[in-house]
Amino acid sequence: MAFILGAVEERIGAIVACVVPYMGEMPMAAPAFARDMGADPLLMLMGRTDKYYTTQQATGLFDAVPGNNKKLEFFDSGHSLPRQYTAQAAQWLKQNLIEQ
Repeated sequence: MAFILGAVEERIGAIVACVVPYMGEMPMAAPAFARDMGADPLLMLMGRTDKYYTTQQATGLFDAVPGNNKKLEFFDSGHSLPRQYTAQAAQWLKQNLIEQ
């Protein structure tokens, strides 16, 4: 949903996308929306051993999003990220959205 909303909703000012499933060429999959997301700040928090994507697919998806204010971080986890991701996401949003 983060990629879909980031591509079509003008009110979005910053995006945190967590464990984004790759889903290949499906019409509503994240890769179909990556290039249309614009240059809004993006933080992608992903698990290295998630069964829904490879690290190569996640990196390719991240690279397809335009803009320079973006960050990709992998956790040593699967589809469930460790608890610290919430504090990291909140801090990132504060820096990229609230303090603008």
